[in-house]
Amino acid sequence: MRYTRLITILAILALFGLVGTAVFVYLPGDISITPVQPPVIFDAGTNANQTGLAGNTITLILGENSSSFSLTLHPTYQKTYFHDVLRIVNPALPAGDNYFFGIKVLTPVSGPYTTAQMNIYDSSNNLVLSVDLTSATLQGWPTALNDNTVYRVDFVFVLPENVPLPGSTTIQVELVYSPQSATIPP
Repeated sequence: MRYTRLITILAILALFGLVGTAVFVYLPGDISITPVQPPVIFDAGTNANQTGLAGNTITLILGENSSSFSLTLHPTYQKTYFHDVLRIVNPALPAGDNYFFGIKVLTPVSGPYTTAQMNIYDSSNNLVLSVDLTSATLQGWPTALNDNTVYRVDFVFVLPENVPLPGSTTIQVELVYSPQSATIPP
């Protein structure tokens, strides 16, 4: 009997030990945030806001601080190439700010396009990065974007002529950049 009572008491004590006491400790910390001007921006290419196919305008709208863009393109059957409609710029403010970037496709193009690309070229017309706009992934990380660099952005769409013209669609992308290249962006 004593042995049974001892085991019961030990079991009850063990149960309280597992449950624990409802004590919470809150340790303070301060986080200071000081916004800065964007060191990498978008700019209009030479063919932005110009007349394209069938009298439609290649419309480029830059955000108020050039850190976002909205672009309207009008491809047709076969291969349509949109030259120099957007630029990615590291204006070197302050000097010596070098970055690495990639393009993250958030919402890819769907439908009958056999090719949908965002091609990025340097000032010597060398292809720096080709982004597949049909694949929802981060592409090209880490591509160098040194200070005082301007990259030209072209777009290529291939639409077979044996399909009906698809309706309007929106491709969503993000330019992801960082001063370091060791960690892949989340």
